[in-house]
Amino acid sequence: MRKIKVGKLIADLMGFTIGGVASIWMIIKTYAFLKHGGIIFYELNPVISVIEFISATFGTSYFGYRLAKLLTKKEIEKYIED
Repeated sequence: MRKIKVGKLIADLMGFTIGGVASIWMIIKTYAFLKHGGIIFYELNPVISVIEFISATFGTSYFGYRLAKLLTKKEIEKYIED
């Protein structure tokens, strides 16, 4: 009988959850960036805002890549032991 690798599944789901939260945070920061003209919340330096925006964009795109990869059959097989 095939057994599910629970530890790997939980670890990856935690990663996806963190990625999802980062995606929502990026949406909030993008809205604030556009609304306030480059100053996000408490930051007075636009350079810091741009760096955060770029890092949030990378995190969101990687989250989408991992989620799409998870849906493939080959990736699902990694969670099942023979």
